[in-house]
Amino acid sequence: MKKTNLNLLTGVLAAGLTACSTGQQDFNEGWEFWSDSQPDRQVVDLPHDAMQTETRSADVPEGRHNGFYPGNVYHYEKTFNASADMLQKHVTLKFDGVYRNSKVLVNGQDAGGYQYGYMPFEVCLDGLLKAGENVIRVDVDNSEMPNSRWYSGAGIYRPVVLCVQEKDYIEDVRISTLSIAPAKVAVQTSHQGGEISVSLFEGNTKVAEAEGDKVELSVEGAKLWSAEHPNLYTAVVELKKDGKTIEVQEKRFGIRQISWNAQDGLLVNGEKVLLKGGCIHHDNGILGAAEYKDADLRKVAIMKQYGFNAIRISHNPASEALLEACDELGMYVMDELWDMWYITKTKYDYSNYFRANYQEDIRRFVKHDFNHPSVIMYSIGNEVGEPAQEEGLALAKDLIARLHQEDASRPVTAGINIMIVGLTSMGQNLFATANSAQMGGQGPMTSEQYNQMMVASSEGMMNAVMMPMMDQVASPVLDALDIAGYNYASKRYPLEGNLHPERVIMGSETFPFQLAENWKMVEELPYLIGDFMWTAWDYIGEIGLGAWYYSDDENFANKEFPWHLNGGGALDINGNPTSEALLAKAIFTKDNKPYMGVQPLHKEPLIKSMWRGFNGIPSWSWQDCEGMMATVEVFTSAPSVKLYLNDKLIGEKEVTDYVATFEVPYEAGTLKAVTSGGEQTLTSATGKVGITIAPEKDNYKAGELIYLDINLTGENGEVESKADRELNVQVECGELLGFGSQTLITTNTFQSGTYPTAYGRSLAVLKAKQAGTVKVTVSGEGLETEVATLSITGDK
Repeated sequence: MKKTNLNLLTGVLAAGLTACSTGQQDFNEGWEFWSDSQPDRQVVDLPHDAMQTETRSADVPEGRHNGFYPGNVYHYEKTFNASADMLQKHVTLKFDGVYRNSKVLVNGQDAGGYQYGYMPFEVCLDGLLKAGENVIRVDVDNSEMPNSRWYSGAGIYRPVVLCVQEKDYIEDVRISTLSIAPAKVAVQTSHQGGEISVSLFEGNTKVAEAEGDKVELSVEGAKLWSAEHPNLYTAVVELKKDGKTIEVQEKRFGIRQISWNAQDGLLVNGEKVLLKGGCIHHDNGILGAAEYKDADLRKVAIMKQYGFNAIRISHNPASEALLEACDELGMYVMDELWDMWYITKTKYDYSNYFRANYQEDIRRFVKHDFNHPSVIMYSIGNEVGEPAQEEGLALAKDLIARLHQEDASRPVTAGINIMIVGLTSMGQNLFATANSAQMGGQGPMTSEQYNQMMVASSEGMMNAVMMPMMDQVASPVLDALDIAGYNYASKRYPLEGNLHPERVIMGSETFPFQLAENWKMVEELPYLIGDFMWTAWDYIGEIGLGAWYYSDDENFANKEFPWHLNGGGALDINGNPTSEALLAKAIFTKDNKPYMGVQPLHKEPLIKSMWRGFNGIPSWSWQDCEGMMATVEVFTSAPSVKLYLNDKLIGEKEVTDYVATFEVPYEAGTLKAVTSGGEQTLTSATGKVGITIAPEKDNYKAGELIYLDINLTGENGEVESKADRELNVQVECGELLGFGSQTLITTNTFQSGTYPTAYGRSLAVLKAKQAGTVKVTVSGEGLETEVATLSITGDK
């Protein structure tokens, strides 16, 4: 089997680039966990997605939002010993994210917590600890449902760090690029007591040093950071007292400068950059919402393989692990604060807490993002209708001003849906209407009628934004932003240069199938800086919203339990490409190579959604489908394509909008596409179908995530796309963290070890805490059991 090309990822993992601080230690192992409905305690390690322990049910209120996972109240408890010396220190617990409404107790006393489930926070343990055994308890209330429009996960789903410092300690370090020619950076340190010295390192070589709370340092021959060249430096900040070093913090940073204007667009280090973007939610597919840096490194590396250079974190603040991955591998980031302000989108969402918390949210958000060169802009929200109101417009301007005050170096944007702002001005809440409606509520439809309705819906959204009234209502907030984000408003792009000549715009959320048309405008219009497709990577929840699927059920339009996934990703939840990822690669790389996608062969009618324009996968292996007409889509930047089947020329076609489509009677064998840039072949599986276990890397270390592609293949190693069945995975001397596939509708769980394949593919993720041998056994009905052994070396 061909392994995923993750050489870029392997190098970063080997380098061990995570920043560390004196007295900082991992606090993730050995927590006891229970919930109000399941009081029996179990021992878990963090990160831990408590929602994955729940039983999905059709009874979950508005469960289509989050994949039909119920809410609950969760509890985590950990004991640790504190020495008498520790009681004289400054001790904090730092949480990267707890979803949601968390409360931290230390030896029964309230130490703090946070309501917003995506925001990092810390609690101070000073005065709460005692010599000997101490008990940390975290209560998490995610009982009120629905509180999110997508799968949120729950519990302590991001890592936790225990930080032990002296009473004189470093509070914060912020690193800014002052100039790039010559390269000069500012390092500002806030601290209690002592004196500060700063040294900058490139690798192990010291390149600059200075003393003081706020210093400016010149870096000769500096290597600048960009998505194409993600060069990183390390600032070593020392706190000294009476000539003795009492604390050291290391901060990774990049020397990078951003500017923007309507005449030149977006400039990074003085060079024009076009954002080849994709929106992603925060879940990690079969891992649920549990946040591992290995998972984020893999995700970013795969997205780069398909030509993406930018990610929109939608619609919440990114984790530390994801931003580190983007820093290290090179990916621009639009980090987003909220999905909603004070107008409710789902009954129990964060709008209920927004007014009380938004100022503190902004402070924490900027503190978290400040030193990450990958973060090039801040977003204040997604598809909020409030700017249509006097209060909402004033709020938008306040949010922008506060972000500028915290960080003047980055532009502020938002994903503005002009139609939603317009409807809000007329007293309508689109989300309330959508939440009370059911697809197909007007009576039975044929699949053809349903597909026509989906096309009309997308066209209606695009046409509505062309109304002068919509432009008039939305312009005040769009002009207040540094960069105006347009959600589903690409028809407006050519107009804005004349109507709003000083406005810098981008497609903050767009239909993937319109990428060719949109990208042409990005290349031609100087004020249009990029495009972010919805969505680059599939996710749990918002069930079926982006799915193309096959069904002869007359109730197909009512997507209800046990639907699980959205189905709209250019990459599926395991990172496998669909035709829309292949289209993106052809457009973004312009390498003239062919990339083939084949529409799955089914006898049932195809049911479409408005968020997808292609549904092919790179497979020419469809057993028992001989003679069925197959739609073959060849994506390329070349002017023409030749298609061969078993060495016979099927035809040659000109390429329009980066795609040439062929209708071919299916015949097993080899399908080949040839362009001026090269050729690609897809080969059918031959012989008996069996199980193949393929590690994505050659070597693994203890504590590292192990990704195994578990596929149904022929004797020639090719995946068979028409032999799906349920597989079972058993792991010895390791922990199975998740196993699953892109199957849209199932009652199976990612944690059970049993899951059906999707077009022959599935994925397992496991971890071994210690060096040794891990044994993986995979079985399935009618298949020979397959066993793989993995050698795990020393600590990560």
